[in-house]
Amino acid sequence: MKIVTYSIKGSIWGKEFNLPIKYENSKNNEITDLQDKAISEFINNGFRHIDDMIYNVKEFIYGEIETHKDINNKLHIDMSLYNPNEGKKTLDKLIPNIFKIVKPRSIFVRDTKSTRIVIIDCSYKGETERGIGFCIVYKNGKFDTLGEGPKEDYHE
Repeated sequence: MKIVTYSIKGSIWGKEFNLPIKYENSKNNEITDLQDKAISEFINNGFRHIDDMIYNVKEFIYGEIETHKDINNKLHIDMSLYNPNEGKKTLDKLIPNIFKIVKPRSIFVRDTKSTRIVIIDCSYKGETERGIGFCIVYKNGKFDTLGEGPKEDYHE
């Protein structure tokens, strides 16, 4: 498998980023029509897909901290602020600035036969190794999965 990389500038959660777009290529080093359609669809929505996911991401981070206390040793989130009756408001108290916790690293476009798959690879604050963080996965233009794990796990 060969990865071909380009980059794009866009706004995610209100902040401008210049993110690499990585295309998985298994044939002739060329971007397939399906990959082109997948990334065009994502970009044409003005990155709205990921902006719409901010509370899902905050909920995911909260769940990760509850399960893996070592993550919070680096992130320093005051868990005493959590009140399950406040919904989104409590998540905003816990994580008022998402960028103090998370950094989008890249956009990854799978090479598949029929499914358009775009993956946003994110890392936690201070983590530089690939795979330490989580992915937001879109299939056929719609949100599919939010979770940890290497992007290679998301196959058709």
